[in-house]
Amino acid sequence: MKQTAASTRQLLCFVLLLLAALSLGNCKSLNSHGKYQVQIFNGLEDDILHAQCTAEGEELTNADLNPNQEHSWSFKKRDMCPLRISLTSVVEGAGGQFISVRVCEKVSPLKLAFRVEKAQKHPTLIAESRFTSHTQIWCYLLWTKGRRSFLSFLEDPTSMNEYSANAGCEWRAQKNGIFLLNKKTGAYEHRYDWDKKLDP
Repeated sequence: MKQTAASTRQLLCFVLLLLAALSLGNCKSLNSHGKYQVQIFNGLEDDILHAQCTAEGEELTNADLNPNQEHSWSFKKRDMCPLRISLTSVVEGAGGQFISVRVCEKVSPLKLAFRVEKAQKHPTLIAESRFTSHTQIWCYLLWTKGRRSFLSFLEDPTSMNEYSANAGCEWRAQKNGIFLLNKKTGAYEHRYDWDKKLDP
């Protein structure tokens, strides 16, 4: 029993170190300064564009943009990645010890399960983990003939890579929809249509 408790403590220390390393990787920024910038440009010819953006329930911007006016703001990703770790259970099973760890972030809780093979002299840690929680910024754009709520920023370098070179996303509102700048091609790509504005 002493050996089991000691190996459980050793495993828990290893798991905590592993999670700390994973969390740093998950919060690593795309540029050397650790900052991101989101920009919204009013490409409507003769209308004011209202822009309101939030992250994790906190308002980041609330602005009225005149035609050909842009509004941008920046933030540090690391500030938006708090990490809390707690051991939820240790279960003895036929295949070995199973340790369940809960990782809580602002956006949503994550679970990681670790298994140690008993049969081996030096236990092998088998981990299954998937980080699905990322910083998300939602924007709501409104003008006289349309409105749209959309995901304007996702903390996921694999999905935003061609749009967030140098850690920025540039959105453009036009009469025919909302466009995102592809920084590899230099062209704005249509991403969203407008929802028709309801009459009061």
